[in-house]
Amino acid sequence: MMNNGPTRRETIKYLSGTAAVTALAGCMGGGTGGDSDSSGDDSSGDTGGETETTQSGPEPEDFSTFRLISGPQNGVTFLMHNAAAGVLDRETDLSLDVVSGTSGESMSRLVGGQSELAFGTAKAGLDAVERAGPFGSVDFNHDLYQMSTQTTLIEPVVVPTGSDYQNWSDLEGASIATGPQGSTYQAYYREALDNIVGEENYELVHQGVTEIAQEFSAGRVDAAGGPGIVSGLTPGFMQQMYSDNEIRLLGLSEESQGMIEEHPWLSLQTLSNDAFGDSIEEYTQESETTTVRVDYPHFTTDKVSADSIYNLLSALWDNRQGLVDAHPAWELFSDDSLWTAALHAEVPVHPGAVQFFKENDLWDESLTEGSF
Repeated sequence: MMNNGPTRRETIKYLSGTAAVTALAGCMGGGTGGDSDSSGDDSSGDTGGETETTQSGPEPEDFSTFRLISGPQNGVTFLMHNAAAGVLDRETDLSLDVVSGTSGESMSRLVGGQSELAFGTAKAGLDAVERAGPFGSVDFNHDLYQMSTQTTLIEPVVVPTGSDYQNWSDLEGASIATGPQGSTYQAYYREALDNIVGEENYELVHQGVTEIAQEFSAGRVDAAGGPGIVSGLTPGFMQQMYSDNEIRLLGLSEESQGMIEEHPWLSLQTLSNDAFGDSIEEYTQESETTTVRVDYPHFTTDKVSADSIYNLLSALWDNRQGLVDAHPAWELFSDDSLWTAALHAEVPVHPGAVQFFKENDLWDESLTEGSF
């Protein structure tokens, strides 16, 4: 059964919670998708196994059309979702109704029952499950579940080759241009630097993503970062900064890596230096660089039946080559491990996704099985 609108019960619940949901969308920011800057209380309980979930909404329903607020137009996330929508329309009886927006809007409409899918950071998902941060005052119409990886974003830090900076831990007192203040990845830069160099021992300088290179080239900041690699692709404005300046890509010391590995929602990524492009003059680490990774899962709720999520993932899986042909960012999903790589161990995975992952030998035992 396809459901293109909220039921009467959902509408009543949504109207009673409109103010809270609208506030959530606002406080989660904009830019490339807004996430909360507040850290919330991140617990580190047992991972794996089955979670006891109390269903807060109506009985799950079957869907063949999935509504999704994606990223801003012309951004990688929006283009990937649009590409997937085209493939599903041509090759299956399923469809994606994709609208541009931010991850804050995406998450708020999902928990309010106004869409079936959303994208956001793993931190946002953890906050939603724990009703922490911007979700603390929200009246949830549905319980949140992870579905699959949406994308990953790699956070670099670069400095002029003539500077003394070698690692992130050397950035005490530095000013760092990192792009729009409301962007989802900012919380990850801030949290990582708070742990590595200490709170208030550095300054993040915010500007539009296309202005990062200008700030850096003009010498108005000591270092620069931003969305370095998104879904395996380097944005043009980052390529410009690399090519217009003689820069060094900073690495993470072993001590810094240990801090991040123990953190409840920060992640690490090690890539060959070539993955960052051929315009970088120097690297702190030989051959490969380890830096911070921002994980973006797809989310859904108990509004959507297990069969519906299973069918959607199966359709995407069966049409992997078509997805790559439609947009090169889908090439990352040729690596089977990526389908679950962005999922957080403490946020339950939708039962339909669990079934799909297990049947295709993609399940990671560190993840939490959801149930309803």
